[in-house]
Amino acid sequence: MSLAPMAGLFATAFIVCSDLAVSATIGRQTLTVAEAPFDARLISIQADHSILLEHDGNTRKVALRDLVVWGSYIDQNRQPQLHLVNGGVLVGDILKVTPSQVTVYSRIFSEFAIPRSLLKAIVFEPPASPVSRDRFARQILSNAADHDEAQFTNGDVLRGAFAALPTAPKTDTLNRIGFQTRNRPIPFSIPLERLTALVLRRQESPPPQPAVRQGRPNRVALGFADGSRFEVDDIEANQQTIQLAIDQHLVLSANLKTFNNELTQIQPQNPRLTFLSDLTPASYKHIPFLQRVWPPGIDENVLGGRLRTAGTIYAKGIGMHSAARITFRLDHRFRWFRSELGLDDASENRGSVVFRVFLQRDGAWGSAYASPIVRGRSMPRTMNINVMQADAIALIVEFADRGDERDYANWLNARLVK
Repeated sequence: MSLAPMAGLFATAFIVCSDLAVSATIGRQTLTVAEAPFDARLISIQADHSILLEHDGNTRKVALRDLVVWGSYIDQNRQPQLHLVNGGVLVGDILKVTPSQVTVYSRIFSEFAIPRSLLKAIVFEPPASPVSRDRFARQILSNAADHDEAQFTNGDVLRGAFAALPTAPKTDTLNRIGFQTRNRPIPFSIPLERLTALVLRRQESPPPQPAVRQGRPNRVALGFADGSRFEVDDIEANQQTIQLAIDQHLVLSANLKTFNNELTQIQPQNPRLTFLSDLTPASYKHIPFLQRVWPPGIDENVLGGRLRTAGTIYAKGIGMHSAARITFRLDHRFRWFRSELGLDDASENRGSVVFRVFLQRDGAWGSAYASPIVRGRSMPRTMNINVMQADAIALIVEFADRGDERDYANWLNARLVK
């Protein structure tokens, strides 16, 4: 099908041109703006910017503007990962690498090509450890160097420029790349099997972000069972095929049944929510049990990795280590504060904390919430408190059973609702 009718929509809204029937039978956790979490099976994505869910044998409709997140996302380290400049990740087998684009085969989207301008890095061998994967991803996404970087399996690093191989046989581009350095200006070949990653310099300024449209999300993040997760501007579908517009220069196509079976998460950018991690803290203090001082993790755990609890990765939240306090100004702007509470998976079966929330009203602080003891490997707990007329909010993590041993506490999807 042609995408020509969508040309004016790429930078504006999330559009579904026909209902997308989802055949998956798995019930997944659903968070809405106003309700307690519940498990639901996704039936379809509707053309009116809503999703149709099955919950307790009943069908219910949830507008995307009322949705925090449906489902969950888990990454993997079994296949190469392509990190996009906007933070998205695509997983698949690398078929061909050239200075202008990378050709990939995905079990979901079959064969497609990603322009180099959209790529931040190609990770041929993702680290096995989740914390190592997260730190590596943060390192490459924050890299603002003016050179490309080839990272080798033996630990060596070569800085220079990814370039075309002169007079190279056609087969060379399938199994190797060209690279040049200041000391070796003529491009030379590097076999792909010797690389763990190729980190690319930014070639151009990012495009301006589209404005939020009233009543509909700006962009929607989709997570998949193969470890891919990325944001889309638009979706178009017919009865057999679905097309996802990541960018004006990258539209992915998939068989609708395959897409339905692989989709594990929908998370819209919701203008009705304000995540605490998007605000500037008014203060932060950590009181070490012994000597080490732990800074907060903004959309990260305290180890510098992504927020991982009960096997799920959370895109938004705050990581804290006992004993610590972080405060934010509210200035009477919000009605509810909601969050899921848990210890990071890096705590394993250790760690034990108590989560507390204090509110400041008329200059006086008072306790608003205290959790039971939360331990490693526990499922996340849900909390919801009224913050109307509150001047400020304080999140506190305290020691529990065994001092501060692996007290990697996560405030997951910590959000304010007007």
